[in-house]
Amino acid sequence: MPRSALKDAAKISLKQALRIAGAAYTSKANSTRILTYHSIGRRAHEMNVTPENFRAQMHWLDARHSVISLEAAAAGKPGIAVTFDDGYEDNLRNAAPVLAGLGLPATVFMVAGRAGAPLDGDPEPETGVLMTWDEVREMASMGIGIGAHTMTHARLARLDPAQQRTEITDSKKLLEDRLGRPVSAFAYPYGSARDYTAATMDLVREAGFAFAVSNRYGRWQPQDSPWQIRRMWIDATDSLSLFQGKVDGTLDLLWLQDSAPGIALRRGLNRLLR
Repeated sequence: MPRSALKDAAKISLKQALRIAGAAYTSKANSTRILTYHSIGRRAHEMNVTPENFRAQMHWLDARHSVISLEAAAAGKPGIAVTFDDGYEDNLRNAAPVLAGLGLPATVFMVAGRAGAPLDGDPEPETGVLMTWDEVREMASMGIGIGAHTMTHARLARLDPAQQRTEITDSKKLLEDRLGRPVSAFAYPYGSARDYTAATMDLVREAGFAFAVSNRYGRWQPQDSPWQIRRMWIDATDSLSLFQGKVDGTLDLLWLQDSAPGIALRRGLNRLLR
């Protein structure tokens, strides 16, 4: 069995086990959850979701939940918000028509310095091209929010303060110049607890953003900092049933993956299976 298939099988088994264990842990009432997508296409990447799966997920979500804007979610309003990281061209081609057809709000976090090109080191650059500026403006014209995701998708915790400031502030300025409107939301690249620091959060605040989202798994809670709002990533191994578990709370125990032991375990597994 290919290593990627082994990794997918391990992830699915873990989710199924946590869903059983989490049945008694579920917190459904008046909860706020923010979903993180990446590409919506035919990529082999583990964070890719196929157009068919995305369509089924959005139709299920629209029929059963209140889908709210990211700004409303960041303010603590109960409901489900939909976000996309990086700004892949397939977000416009495959995701935007579904969202528009259902009248659902969403936000795309754009890597401002890579418009019209793939991210550095992308193993599938031919399918990983990000939106051009014309496409970003087209996305915005459809009512989809645009947030900043740095200039180059750098892992901010590995940069010195001056480099972090450049990545953060320049991405905001470039997006605002190209869109002709304020950009108030920021997303940390990669977004685990080890990918940004307290100094990073200070720089995001100083740059004039209203809030920032991470990819630390979990639902929004009133005691959370507006500078590291949790989200719930949706990936290639999420069947409709597992997607429902992330939304309804029976997979809330996945937050354990973002604990220090969980991060170490995930990175060790990645190294083993690459």
